Amino acid sequence: MTSYDLFQTEDFDILLNAFKQLQSALSYLKADISPNPEDPGYIRCHYFLNDDDFFKKVIETSGHAIGAPDQQTTISLFVLSYSYRLLALSICPLFISGVMPDASPINTAFMIPAGRVSKLSYLSPRLYEKSDSLERDLEAAINNIIVGHLEILIERIKTSFRIGSKLLWGNVASSSAAVFRTLEGILGKDIIGVGEKFFELSPDYVKNQGSFYLLECDGKHGWYWERKNCCLYYKLTSKTKCGDCSLHGKETRRENYKNQLLGK
Repeated sequence: MTSYDLFQTEDFDILLNAFKQLQSALSYLKADISPNPEDPGYIRCHYFLNDDDFFKKVIETSGHAIGAPDQQTTISLFVLSYSYRLLALSICPLFISGVMPDASPINTAFMIPAGRVSKLSYLSPRLYEKSDSLERDLEAAINNIIVGHLEILIERIKTSFRIGSKLLWGNVASSSAAVFRTLEGILGKDIIGVGEKFFELSPDYVKNQGSFYLLECDGKHGWYWERKNCCLYYKLTSKTKCGDCSLHGKETRRENYKNQLLGK
């Protein structure tokens, strides 16, 4: 499915209202719509992905900003940040407002003021309108974000740096799961099946990076993502492992989930 097939509608007001609705629910998810973003902090994704020296500089600078001790940690946490913003600002509007922006590199720009991607700008109001088919909508999201953008990012990283692709795709999978878990907190348990279907339809290099785990305890439920590899966050100066870190044993992870669910 080509970008043209997906995005045959342009409507500034509809897309702007979708972003406003999203921000009222999730204030940290911010986006602009402008062919020429006024803020000089914006980096156009197409330029970023096609200039090797600039590409390396942006990623290396992000590592210095967050105190990453080595190149692998720098790249891993950059991909985690970049992929989450791209996925969240595409998938959340689709299920909250019924539209999804064109997330292709030629149509996006990002800001990274403190080592983590904080905001996106869409250079045109091209959008996909939600259909009456969940499978079609999820396939559109996968083609839009993962195949049409994140594949390019990860191939560029593999060309420019020495790092394993499983770590990077593990981060994309984790970011995808985080988006659906966020939506589940807003829209309710029906999103659990949507998230499961997203991974079922995703390419093997995404779907094989982990699995969801549903915990029900004392009348409460928690929906977690268990990834197969560590994002290396613990290597920052805090030395803190995530509660769901793959370096914890299964029993430790699930005890962490239960404690979080019960507020312990």
